[in-house]
Amino acid sequence: MITILGASGFIGSHLKRHLEASNIPCRAPARGESLRGRDLGQVIDCAGITADFRVRPYDTVDAHVGRVADIARNCSFESFVYLSSTRLYKDHPSSPARERDDIKASPFGAGGLYNLSKATGEAVALTLGERGRVVRLSNVYGLGSEPHNFLASIIADALRTGRIELETSLDSAKDYVGIHDVVALLPRIAAGGREPVYNLASGANVTNGEIVEELARLTGCSVSVRPDAETWSYPEIDIALAREEFGFAPSRLLHDLPALVDSYRCEAASPQPVPQGSGKPAEPAAGSRSVTIDDRRGLVVVEEDGKTGTYDLGTPEAFALVSDAWLRAGWWVKHIYTFSWMGRPIVQLPEDLVRLQELVGSVRPDVIIELGVAHGGGLVFYASLCRMLGRGRVIGVDVEIRPHNREAIEAHPLFEHITLVEGDSVDPDIVERVKAMVRPGETVMLMLDSNHSKAHVAGELRAYAPLVTSGSWIVVMDGYIMQLVAGGPRTTPEWSWNNPNEAAAEFARDNPDFVLDEPAFQFNESPLSKGVSYYRGGYLRRVR
Repeated sequence: MITILGASGFIGSHLKRHLEASNIPCRAPARGESLRGRDLGQVIDCAGITADFRVRPYDTVDAHVGRVADIARNCSFESFVYLSSTRLYKDHPSSPARERDDIKASPFGAGGLYNLSKATGEAVALTLGERGRVVRLSNVYGLGSEPHNFLASIIADALRTGRIELETSLDSAKDYVGIHDVVALLPRIAAGGREPVYNLASGANVTNGEIVEELARLTGCSVSVRPDAETWSYPEIDIALAREEFGFAPSRLLHDLPALVDSYRCEAASPQPVPQGSGKPAEPAAGSRSVTIDDRRGLVVVEEDGKTGTYDLGTPEAFALVSDAWLRAGWWVKHIYTFSWMGRPIVQLPEDLVRLQELVGSVRPDVIIELGVAHGGGLVFYASLCRMLGRGRVIGVDVEIRPHNREAIEAHPLFEHITLVEGDSVDPDIVERVKAMVRPGETVMLMLDSNHSKAHVAGELRAYAPLVTSGSWIVVMDGYIMQLVAGGPRTTPEWSWNNPNEAAAEFARDNPDFVLDEPAFQFNESPLSKGVSYYRGGYLRRVR
């Protein structure tokens, strides 16, 4: 019997399907299910935190270290296979990187927590002696990988927009291994692997240039590279141990790419499932509603669930329906990724920026705190408003401010109005550092645009809302668009409930000093009371 930890994730779900198809008995405990005192047979630990480790540091340590130690202490098992990562070789001094080589890890830098927690988890697994084994995976590709995954995202862009823009150079290179090769070998390692540590990789790096050249051939997409793109290179990975013991002969990404693109194309053409899992009424999947304009009759026609409705084109209801359809279409083609503000990319809807300008102009804050810096366009936008108003300054907080972005922001003519703070926005030390920058009696506005998970936004609201002054605002960004496109490209179905608006609504219910309130239009000769926005439902006004 094989026990799969993390069977709902990308690797775990593929492993479960492989075992079932091979008639190998397996079980997949639910997340949070107690395993203490149980006999687990052969354990393959596929659970872990990758994309969110910077904003979920404690969960990361629990997932990568705490659970392993708990099982080792409290469960019976024949073997324990711990899935780690070849990220640990990032700063390796030689190539290829071998399992017995020393690993350099530091608590500093963007990947410090991830690398150290993975290395510690490896050490705990290896204390089990012959029962404990570690598998270091390179970049695993296959259908169903997380949407933020580099390869998945550029394939999706190639198919849906016909355009790829790289943020790292064409010379950037790393190793890729197919999910089919991984899940075929993991059970064999669990059953009788002789080595304590195995690298599972293809054994040869592939450059960004090679990948996009093949994608352009397969899809006809165009390719561009950001002018400030950095080169990220990893050492090649030695796979001699897996090859010699198991005959491991993985396929190569460039060979698999045509079939992978076809699989993504078929998935995109399939109807999207209705999001589930929150205990709330499910939102319709993106694209499940048909909205058309009948100019001849002056109507908006809506078809949904086999029913047809019509609305007069000149009504707010018709405008809202068409606006939502336009927002969905804009999401598919990455419309908001086409704008800059005074030289810096600003990933915002222009109408939202005009509304924010109205809000800042009416409040005239002394301090604007923006959580989430990215390219710095938002900071420059707020700084330009401060310059025009003749007052105010901006504090920008981000878990990682990339060197090229920091350099561009610090060189900007408006930088005198900006202070940069690098660190996790909900880290108590960072919170106290920001609080110390606000002087008594100053008017404060708060913009939340960092990690958009419900839990993280809730943490930011608890930490920073006390700084916001009566009559001022918190703008909780992007919750509405997340609800609107959940289940579509570059999303997950959980966006229907795991979004900033859910955090804002709960915060307002629990904190009578704040109310959810849409700012009124300062000029309005239309029948409308709501505009086109990514933020609808995300404005919190402090009333006392």
